[in-house]
Amino acid sequence: MCARGALSAGFAFRGGRLSALASLLATCHMTKTSPIVRRPWGFTKFVRRQGFHGIYLVTTEADNPVKVGITSDPVDRLTDLQVANFNRLRMHRFWWLPGRRISGRVERAFKNHFAAQIVRGEWFDLPLSDAETFIEDTIRKLGSWAIKQVHMIELMEHRQRRRLRLPAEAPSAIERTGKSERARLSGRECHLSCRQSSARLKSLGAFTSLHV
Repeated sequence: MCARGALSAGFAFRGGRLSALASLLATCHMTKTSPIVRRPWGFTKFVRRQGFHGIYLVTTEADNPVKVGITSDPVDRLTDLQVANFNRLRMHRFWWLPGRRISGRVERAFKNHFAAQIVRGEWFDLPLSDAETFIEDTIRKLGSWAIKQVHMIELMEHRQRRRLRLPAEAPSAIERTGKSERARLSGRECHLSCRQSSARLKSLGAFTSLHV
């Protein structure tokens, strides 16, 4: 698997060193991207901290029309689109790219190229295969790369293992840190809830004493 090759190379996550990751994933960045998979705790923060950005291809149940756009959170973006659309939408493809500048260039190229196929707003009347091919060809022409979400999760897992110095046989680092964080937040939320309830009771008591 291409992403695992990148992991074994021990690449760095920040700054210009992302080019090392790009060269290792170049042979697999055009493979079929699965629908958005379940994200681990802290995934969105991880993606944003590392500077990744994405381009999505959304369509309806009838596979037409299609919409292309950019986002750092495909799940939230699909939710926002669905709220404003009567038809049921689905995320057909999603490509993680090395930064907003690259994803923006791909999006602009797509909209300029298919301007004659605009149905309304940013929706286009064209086959999904044509949309996919153009996006992938544009990424190649820009000399860039893209990876699947499942590979992004593997990168996050690798980073957490290195940070916690976990051995290979240890359980998932993402799951362990996620549970710890959820427990911490859960305790904090309980504490805040108890304080808020106490404050409400006190205010109710004060109100009653003044109006009896």
